Amino acid sequence: NSIYFPQLLVLAKESTSDSFTSGCILLYAVIVNKTSEINPDFLKEEVLAPLFEIYDAAKKKPIKQSSKIIRKIIISVGELAYFIASSPVSIGFPKSTGELFLEALKSNDPCTRHYAIRSISNILTTTRYDEILNLAKLEKAVNEFENDDEQPNMFDTYVICLVLIYTKKAVDEKYKSNIEDLIRKLLTTNSSTARTMGIILSAATNTLSNFQSELESVNNNSIGELKSKALLTMCLIYENDIKGFS
Repeated sequence: NSIYFPQLLVLAKESTSDSFTSGCILLYAVIVNKTSEINPDFLKEEVLAPLFEIYDAAKKKPIKQSSKIIRKIIISVGELAYFIASSPVSIGFPKSTGELFLEALKSNDPCTRHYAIRSISNILTTTRYDEILNLAKLEKAVNEFENDDEQPNMFDTYVICLVLIYTKKAVDEKYKSNIEDLIRKLLTTNSSTARTMGIILSAATNTLSNFQSELESVNNNSIGELKSKALLTMCLIYENDIKGFS
């Protein structure tokens, strides 16, 4: 709650050094992440304006020059949005928060895309997600999301984001084929984590029966927690066909 806290954004905007600007914004994000209370006056639109102004200015620069700053901005806005969404005090979100995340999902910089989808996933776990995220637009953006094979953590976050979306809305018809292909890919890999995520995504999209053979294979060739989840899916699939289950 120090008066110096919002000054970090002012310093970041006024600096002519990209490294210093990036450092100020990252420090700001870390403080938001670690704190349990922020003066609501420091979260007003006009106080946060420098952060979005820096973002607008950075977008006009070549990606090699701007990516470091934009990454830190996505992290900061993500931390701010999650803090506001989780706060017991009624605080409004900066108006362009949702648009910034959707735009970042299409970035040519893989790290920026990863930070954006991770921030979105965090916000989707809160009850106020719909104040900044339009689920129809988000579904489209995430289904068109470009993964980076060299960043497996990005793929995991991508699947988690889809699960969170589809626990809140039905799959749009135009994306059903894409989602089913993804689920089949997850269920038929050698990774227990991927197969678990496939089960969860299939359950979230109410498509368990479409993957009966794949799920039976997971059940027959796994142990531990994964086998328990696969067995549970079998129970759900055969809920009205006990003889078939036996």
